[in-house]
Amino acid sequence: MSVGKCSTLSVVFTAGIAAVHIGIWAFVLLAFVDERTARFNVMVLIPLIFIAHMLPFHVLTEAKRHACKGWKAIDDLVINTMVLPRLVKDAASYTEAHCFQSPLSTQGMMIFGALSSAWRVM
Repeated sequence: MSVGKCSTLSVVFTAGIAAVHIGIWAFVLLAFVDERTARFNVMVLIPLIFIAHMLPFHVLTEAKRHACKGWKAIDDLVINTMVLPRLVKDAASYTEAHCFQSPLSTQGMMIFGALSSAWRVM
């Protein structure tokens, strides 16, 4: 499998980064299920994501961009292949079109993860 001028290894690497990115956001949203994961979410992961988003670039996007020029097509393939990311993407598109501020934006997911995890820890 190759996309454009990307090697198979670059495609696999790019798809892996996309899957890890999805996994990180799934963890942020669902960490409140267990007290230990909620504590990790509030004290480590969300602050790291906040700091990473203050950078002038997105670390994972830059890694994908350097690995393969057709990284957006690979991202779309990964998102459309997995059920939950596809549902979240569709819901995010809907809320962005119909809400003042989308609760499924990066900031909305961080706020939900922080509040739900803090509630679990208390």
